[in-house]
Amino acid sequence: MKNLTLFHLVFVLAVVTSSCAKEAPSDSEVKVFETRASAASELRFSELFTKLDYVALETNKDCFITQIDKIQFDGTYIYVFQDSERSKALFIFDKNGKHQITISNPGEGPGKFLGARDFLCSKDTIEILDRYQQKILKYNKSGHFLQEVFLGQTFDQFVKLSDASYIFFSCYQPLILEDETPQYFNIHYASPSGKVNASYLPIHDALKNVLLAKYNFSSGYNNSYLLTTQFSDTIFRLTAENVFPNYIVKLPDVWIDKIYSDKFENSDINGKLTLLNENDKVNGFAKVEETDKYIFIMYSFNKHDYWLFIDKASGSVRSYYEKKRASKPNDIDGGLMPSRLKAVYQDKFIFYLQAEDIVHYISNNSNLASDSFLNFTKSINSYSNPVIVFATLK
Repeated sequence: MKNLTLFHLVFVLAVVTSSCAKEAPSDSEVKVFETRASAASELRFSELFTKLDYVALETNKDCFITQIDKIQFDGTYIYVFQDSERSKALFIFDKNGKHQITISNPGEGPGKFLGARDFLCSKDTIEILDRYQQKILKYNKSGHFLQEVFLGQTFDQFVKLSDASYIFFSCYQPLILEDETPQYFNIHYASPSGKVNASYLPIHDALKNVLLAKYNFSSGYNNSYLLTTQFSDTIFRLTAENVFPNYIVKLPDVWIDKIYSDKFENSDINGKLTLLNENDKVNGFAKVEETDKYIFIMYSFNKHDYWLFIDKASGSVRSYYEKKRASKPNDIDGGLMPSRLKAVYQDKFIFYLQAEDIVHYISNNSNLASDSFLNFTKSINSYSNPVIVFATLK
């Protein structure tokens, strides 16, 4: 890794498979955008959203949420995934926040999981990915265990296509080629039975086993997914047929430079992890999502979160920054500003707020909040489950 360009070549040009080759799109199909963090304006929710709807998740003895790692909404139910050391569980609520079921069965054996890392919901089933036991557990929508799919490999995240095939993401799993040489890839396509039949995006030697585990896939749009990877300013699109670079987003004033990449290559594992967590350079995107109108990208820099909205029709880019400070009001209803974006459903951005943060905010800023927000918070206390926020895009 003599310079940063090599990272770009690895991720942008080397879109190859281990077992079968598929033609990649031409460069003309890759859309390139450039924006500067210094040109971003401070985030105002009223410029982006028409309204905020709040859903208080029911709290009871069978459903106490200490952290939220992933949210999915299918128009009827809210699925909340908790991947903590103390409790790995999937909580399911109706769209009004009433608790329906909890799937949590730790252990080894059929229907039990030890290392639940991700989940997905389709029309009739709920599937949980157990990283440690290398399997997928399938349940019906009532939470009854149906079957397991054994993978034989370690994966961190997954999505499902309309033909029931899977796409897996891994930072660590070596694929043994025909000549018994191990090679690492980020993306693995697999059949409904879990058998990997193609792998994409080779991982550079300097990045093996050090990439931060996070949710790299978008929520899904028209049976395709967007993907971000560490050290790449390229956003890939994953379809049933192929993986290809779709967007390149350049941030010339804040993106990692050659000095950073040289330090990274020459560091041990602890040094690499320290560099990945530093906030004085941007080394990747934290989240990417897609709606009918926009490609949305989030990244962090200098203790701020930055939001990019790319208009799919015009190609224009709007850039905002959000100051990371406690008890900040939003300018729609004066309630606490939600900042933890977890998913997108149609024209809605889905966030959450911790109940204790709401209680603290109201105790100090009740004069800023609207009557509707104040009335909503009357049923919230510090021990309540989190609140889901649906923000409707303009």
